Amino acid sequence: MRPLATMIATTIASTMMVLGSAGAYGQDARNGQVFLNAEEIGRVMEKLPPQINLLSGFDNTTWQCQNVDLSEHCGDLDGCTVNLHMQHRIDGNDMVRGIKEYLYFENSLTSAARGAGKNGYTRQSAGGEHGWITGSSGLYTLFAPWAWVGAYNYRPAHCPGQNGRNSAAHRNPFMVTLASHPHVNAVVIVED
Repeated sequence: MRPLATMIATTIASTMMVLGSAGAYGQDARNGQVFLNAEEIGRVMEKLPPQINLLSGFDNTTWQCQNVDLSEHCGDLDGCTVNLHMQHRIDGNDMVRGIKEYLYFENSLTSAARGAGKNGYTRQSAGGEHGWITGSSGLYTLFAPWAWVGAYNYRPAHCPGQNGRNSAAHRNPFMVTLASHPHVNAVVIVED
C-alpha cells in the first residue's frame, strides 16, 4: 500500500478498535453476523478528534485550503495538539512526514486582556516555534513545517479564489485556514 493509503487504513482500523471497545459493534455468536449499535457509534464518534483531509488528487497546481474553527478543541486552558500526516505526491520515493504542533491560545482565565486579539504560541515536536496574535488585523502563520502544510489566521494568496492576494485576518480568533501545497496530500487531526 502507498503511505497515504496506509495512513487512512490505520485511521479506519483504530476507529474500529475504539468502536469495538465501546460496544458499538460486535458479532452475533449464533450466526456470526456483524452488528452495529448506531447509538453507541454516535456517542463514540462525537468524542473522536476532527480530521481534516487536504487531498489534491492529481492536481499539481492548486493549493488545498480549508477554513477551520479551532475553538472547541483549542480554546480551553490546555490548548490543543494538531497532528499532521503528510505525503509528497510527486517525490520519487513517496516521501512522508509527520509532526505534532502544540497550540496554546490566550484565554479568559489567564489573560489580563491587554491589546486586541488573542495572543498565542506554537511549539513543534521538531523544535520550531511561532508566536502570533489572532482576531486582530495582523497576518500570522501559526505553523508551516517544511512549507508543506500551514495554518494561518487569514486566507493566503495561493488559496483558490484569492487572486494572488491574502485576505484580511479572520475576525474569529480561533478561525484558521489550513493550506496544503499542491504536491502534498495531508490528513490533519486536531486533539484537545
